[in-house]
Amino acid sequence: MPVDKMVINKNPEDYFTEVEQVAFGTGVLVDGHENPHINYEPSLLGGLKEAKQSGKEHTPFVEGNIVRQPIDRTNDTKQAGETYRKFEKWEQDDLILNLTTDLAKCAPVIQETMIRYAEEADEEYGRRLRENLKNSNESGPLGNPDNDKAVQEAIDNSRETGPL
Repeated sequence: MPVDKMVINKNPEDYFTEVEQVAFGTGVLVDGHENPHINYEPSLLGGLKEAKQSGKEHTPFVEGNIVRQPIDRTNDTKQAGETYRKFEKWEQDDLILNLTTDLAKCAPVIQETMIRYAEEADEEYGRRLRENLKNSNESGPLGNPDNDKAVQEAIDNSRETGPL
């Protein structure tokens, strides 16, 4: 069953706005807009890594040689801290809630690593994440000890509906 049709008739004029932001559009993630060189390392689980160069490096001549160089970034958390501090209070609250909800399901080693990164980025960011995660472990990710019970109750009480 066809759903819709996409017409691609031009290249994006603003790649971030027309492609990346549309694809991710969360409003609470570090978006890379101010700094397009996002660094996904280090990763506790091995995560994304720079691919090893294979073959000869492509260096076309355009008013000089274009070369590939590593990003000079010794502060892996600077951008996250700057972004957190730019957020309005409600955006900071949403970020903490989203991270807490997801991290509550993770192994303690991953929780501690993420808290450490948040603390490196911004002292308040790390403190709030640590406190909320501690509270969520005691009472469920959303602060309600009966989360699972509420979900099951909703499933049990749900019913199929007809056309509106």
